[in-house]
Amino acid sequence: MGKFPESILWIILVITTLLDVASLVHSHQIQYPSVKRDESVVDDYHGTKVRDPYRWLEERDSEQVSEFVGAQNELTSTYLSDCKQRRKFNESLTELWAYPKYGLPEKRGSRYFYFAQQRGGEVLHVQENKESAPRVLINREQNRVLAFPSFGVSRNGELVVYQEIGDSENLRILNVSTGNVYPEVLHDVRNAQVAWDKDSRGFFYFSHRKNEKLSAEEDENPSPNIYYHRVGTKADSDVLAVAYADFENEPNFVDMETSVDGDFLFLRTRSYDETRRALKTNSTFYIVNLAKFQETEAVGVTERLQLVPVITKRSTAFLKYVTNVGTLFYFRSRIGNKNYKLIKIDLTNPSEENWRVVVDENINYVLQGATAVDKSKVVLSYTSDKLSSYAELRDLENGSLIRMFELDHSPYKLLSFSGHIDDSEVLFRSTKLEGLPELFYFDVRDPKGPIFLKRLVQQPTLSRYDPSTFVSQTVTYPNVEGESVEMILMHRKDLKRDGSAFTFITERDFTLDFYFGTYLSLLKDFNAVVAFPHLKEKGSGFRDSSLDDFIGAAKYLVEHGYSNGSRIIARGDQNTFGLFVASAVNKHPELFGAALPSLAAFDMLRFDVATNSTAGLTEDVEEFKRSYGISPLHNIHLSASQYPGIFVTTSNEYPIPLAYKYVAQLQYTLGHEVRQTNPFLMRVVPEPAEPTDPGFAKYHINREIEIRCFLEKTVGLEFI
Repeated sequence: MGKFPESILWIILVITTLLDVASLVHSHQIQYPSVKRDESVVDDYHGTKVRDPYRWLEERDSEQVSEFVGAQNELTSTYLSDCKQRRKFNESLTELWAYPKYGLPEKRGSRYFYFAQQRGGEVLHVQENKESAPRVLINREQNRVLAFPSFGVSRNGELVVYQEIGDSENLRILNVSTGNVYPEVLHDVRNAQVAWDKDSRGFFYFSHRKNEKLSAEEDENPSPNIYYHRVGTKADSDVLAVAYADFENEPNFVDMETSVDGDFLFLRTRSYDETRRALKTNSTFYIVNLAKFQETEAVGVTERLQLVPVITKRSTAFLKYVTNVGTLFYFRSRIGNKNYKLIKIDLTNPSEENWRVVVDENINYVLQGATAVDKSKVVLSYTSDKLSSYAELRDLENGSLIRMFELDHSPYKLLSFSGHIDDSEVLFRSTKLEGLPELFYFDVRDPKGPIFLKRLVQQPTLSRYDPSTFVSQTVTYPNVEGESVEMILMHRKDLKRDGSAFTFITERDFTLDFYFGTYLSLLKDFNAVVAFPHLKEKGSGFRDSSLDDFIGAAKYLVEHGYSNGSRIIARGDQNTFGLFVASAVNKHPELFGAALPSLAAFDMLRFDVATNSTAGLTEDVEEFKRSYGISPLHNIHLSASQYPGIFVTTSNEYPIPLAYKYVAQLQYTLGHEVRQTNPFLMRVVPEPAEPTDPGFAKYHINREIEIRCFLEKTVGLEFI
C-alpha cells in the first residue's frame, strides 16, 4: 500500500486533534437538569410579542418550583464537592468575621446600651456611664433570647424587654440594676415590637392571644391586637388598647412607636397586594393622644384607644419620624423627592398642603439620618453615591446651619447617630472603607470642640489585619458621554500591576461592617483588588450609560495593568448592581472570568410585578425598549467567546424569584454548547432576616465559602 500524501496526513492529524479536544471539552460540560418550558406564555408589549416560557417558576411555593430548586441545589453541591481549599476558606473567613461588631449605642436615662456581635453570638452591653467598663446584660444564646424588640429598653434605662425562646413566643422583662427577671410572662407575641409609655412603668405590645371582650367576628383575624402591660402586674390583666378590627382596610402589617415625649402613640399600617404579591405603596398613619392616661400614673392605659388617621393614601413608608414638640411633628420625608428632606407636620392641621419644609433636599447627597438633640437642634447625616458622607448641626425650627462637622477625609465613611431632644450629647458610629467601625460621642453645646477624640467603646482589633499594609485610592476614567467616572480601588501596597491580580468589581454597600471580613480576606489572602465604581443615576434612575460605565470599569482595570479578563470577577448583591453584572456579561462576556449576580432585576419586564416597584419599566414604548434591551433574561446569546462562570446565590423567600428564570434560561441557551465549559449554577437557601439572627454569620460564611470554591474551580482562585 502506498503512503498517504503528507498533506493528507496533516489533515488527519488536525481532525483527530480537534476531535480529541472536543471530546475533552465535552467531558467537562455539566449535565444540567431538564427544566420544563411553556412556550404558550406570551406577553404583548406595545406590539412586541415576548415569550416567557419560565413564568411558572415565579410560583415560589409550588411543588414544581420546589423540585426545580432541589435539582439546582444538588447540582451545585456536586460541582463544589471537591473544593480543595474549603478548609482554608472556612478558617480565614471565620477568623475575619469574628471581631466584635458594635452597634450604635443608645442612651436611656444615664446608661448606655449597645449590641455586639461576638463569637458567642449577639450580646447586649450596658455601661453605667461613659467612663465605666461595659458589662454583659444579656447573651442571646446563653439566655435563650429569640429577639430583642425595637425600643425594648425603657426610657429611664431600668428595664429591658426581650422575647424568649420556647414553645410559644413570649415576652419577658429584665431589671437592669439587679439582673432579675420579672415573673409575668406575656404570651403569643409574634411581632416583637414594644413601645414604652412616658414614665417607663408600662408598654404597648402585640399579641395573638384570644380576647373575651371581642366579638367572634372581631377576634377571628390572622393579625395581632395591641395590649398595654403595666410592669409588675399579671399578663391576663393587660388592657386591650387597639384591636386589629379598629384599623381600616384590614392591614397586613402594623408598625408601632411612641413619641420621644411619650405623649403620643403612632401606628403605621401596610397592606399586601395578593395580585402583585408585594406590599402596597400606599399606607395609613394613625396617632393616639395619650395625655389623659399620663394623668393616672399608677394605672396607665385603662381603655381601648381611639385611632385618628392623620395621613392616608400616601406612602408613609417614606416618612421617618424624627421628633416632636407638642403636636408639631418632624419627619424625614421622601414623598415627592428622591434624597429625603426634613419636614414638619402640625397634627392639628395635617393635610399635605400644610406640610412645611425645614431643610430641603440635597440633590447630590441622601439625608441618611436625622437626630434631634438639645431641645432645639438636629444632627443631619448625608451619604452620596460618590462613596463619601458628611454631617451637620442645624436649628430644628428654621433649619439654619449651626455647624459642619470636620470629618476624616477617607474615601468612604458611613455615619449613624443617636441622641435625645432633651440631651446635648450625641453618640455616633463611623465606618470607613479601610477600617473597623468606631464609636464616639460629643456635646453639641461645644460649637468648635473636636468630635473624634472622645471614644465611647474601645475599637476592636484584628490580629491578621494591619491597615498600613493596604491602600485605597480614587481613580477616574472617561465614559461614552465624555464624563469622568470615579472608582475607588483597594489593594495591598505591594501589589504588582502586571495584569494578573484577581479583581472584584462590586458595589459600595458591600462595605457594610458585617461584610468587612469578606472583602478583607480577598485583599489579604489572595492579594486581590477590590473596585467600587461610582455609577451615576441619570434622570429618574440608572440609564443605559450607567451600564456602559460599569463595563468601562472592567476595561480600565485591564488597560492599567491591574487584571485581565480571565481574572475579573463581577459581583452584585443589590438589585441595580446585580442588573449591571448580569447585563454586562451579556454584552461583553470576554471581560469577565466569573459573575456573581446574587440579587438583580433579572427579568426587567416583570421587575415591577416582582418588587411592587413603581418604576414603570414597560409602561411606554421607549421605557419598554430600554428595559428589554438590557434585561439579562432576554439578552442571553451565543457569542464569539464563551460566557464566564455564573453563580447565583439567592434566597427562597423572595415573593417572585426572578433568579430562577434567569438560571434556567442560561442553562437552556448556552449550557449544552461544546465551547461553554464555564458553569451556570445557583444556590438557594433560607436567609436570616437580620444580622442579629443567631444564624446570620454562619449563613454568610458558608455562602462566601461556596463562592470561593466556585472561583477556585472556574478562575483558579488560590491563597498566596
